[in-house]
Amino acid sequence: MLRQRRATALIAEGSKLTDAAEALGVHRSTVHNWARDPVFKRYVEQLQRQESAERQSRWDGLRVKKLQILEKALEVTDKALEQRNPKAALPIVLRSLQDR
Repeated sequence: MLRQRRATALIAEGSKLTDAAEALGVHRSTVHNWARDPVFKRYVEQLQRQESAERQSRWDGLRVKKLQILEKALEVTDKALEQRNPKAALPIVLRSLQDR
């Protein structure tokens, strides 16, 4: 049972059935037989959905960070331009990005 759980995790992560079998030290036909089981299939699909949701969440977090960085860069640039010193804008933006 433990090997089947490990197999579902490997397959859900993208491993081919034969590669999962090799990693688990079982014959490939064993994993192919497990993969025909509807319960096994549903569990793999569930793991894949969870992984997809986690990836989406991480991606959303990165998008938020990128937007925050851009907002900060624009804010700093606006300040430099308000001071009528456009040449100072780039170094100020670069310094502000390094502070993050």
